[in-house]
Amino acid sequence: MATYSNSRVSTYETCPYQYKLHYIDKIIPEVPQTIEAFMGDLVHQTLEKLYTDKKFKKGVAKASLIKFYRDLWEKEYSDDILIAKEDEGLKADNYRKMGEKFISDYYDSYF
Repeated sequence: MATYSNSRVSTYETCPYQYKLHYIDKIIPEVPQTIEAFMGDLVHQTLEKLYTDKKFKKGVAKASLIKFYRDLWEKEYSDDILIAKEDEGLKADNYRKMGEKFISDYYDSYF
């Protein structure tokens, strides 16, 4: 007997053709990585480093976390990353600074 999840049923109710493409034909469209997803992934990696270091009783300064994040950004950023709000004046640097602020605020709140 087939198993149906809420998301499968919802997809079918919204668009049977989309259901067919996704679940039957298994066609997955190529979607470029967005700047929001890129930034979120780097923030997540930085916080994972924070907690891994904490688990092993290593002291972690906020400045070193920010440096870790910046180094990741420099290493992994490419021009292929989609910035949908570029027409609103937002650039990659704006998102990099937002990620730094998120990390800084998190550190201040919990450490």
